[in-house]
Amino acid sequence: MNQFEQEIERMGFEKNKKLIIDFGNEPTTATFGDRTFHFKSKGECRLAKYFEILKIGGHIENWFYEKTKFVFPRETAGAKQFTVDFTIFNHKNTIEYFEYKGWLRGVDITKFRRLQEYYPDTKITLVMSGKAKKDANRIRMISKYCYEIRYANEMLKGV
Repeated sequence: MNQFEQEIERMGFEKNKKLIIDFGNEPTTATFGDRTFHFKSKGECRLAKYFEILKIGGHIENWFYEKTKFVFPRETAGAKQFTVDFTIFNHKNTIEYFEYKGWLRGVDITKFRRLQEYYPDTKITLVMSGKAKKDANRIRMISKYCYEIRYANEMLKGV
């Protein structure tokens, strides 16, 4: 650690401090089977645990974290790509995508809109951490571009 990094740490700043302050996320590392993941939040980790339970129970074939990236080649401003949080492989050779959000920002709506514009057959489910009044308008807007919107507290009960 160099002198600058030591001084920053002495002042109380940590590597992930900005992320935690801005979004309330707490990066989490977890191991499922022989795979270790570094999640951006505890919510993503809980969702991964849910998918692992579905996999072990034989309900899905497999799941991957941040494996799939969608590119929007004609875009010159804003979101030019979208890395989806979870890719789910079902037994019937179908693929579903899940995106976990604590709350929505304008760029999230743009990504979902562009995903449907460029890849109209893609089914993506938005998993929200909870119901917040401040997100009501954005949820209404993004619902046009999602296959489904689910809430983590209902979906992940007991996980």
